[in-house]
Amino acid sequence: MNTINGNPNLPHLSRSNYYYTLKKVGKDVKNEKLMNRIRVLFEEHHARYGYRRITLQLKREGMIVNHKKVQKLMTIMGLVALHNRKQAKYSSYQGTIWRY
Repeated sequence: MNTINGNPNLPHLSRSNYYYTLKKVGKDVKNEKLMNRIRVLFEEHHARYGYRRITLQLKREGMIVNHKKVQKLMTIMGLVALHNRKQAKYSSYQGTIWRY
């Protein structure tokens, strides 16, 4: 009996696909160094840097990385930048003042 497809409960795989998936390195392992650096930058700047600013900082450090990859990794890690809310502009207008 073939060892690859010997168990009927498992999905059928071709021999080449079986060994391809065994040999394939996980994406998380490849991106581990990048993910650690993104997390450090995010925490250094107190969660105020989004994916655009982090991408620029990585490029300044000499790492060639696409902004879409940084965005995807930040989403996977659950890193969301804080938003500064705009405050209402001060207005001293009190309405129409009537003279009696």
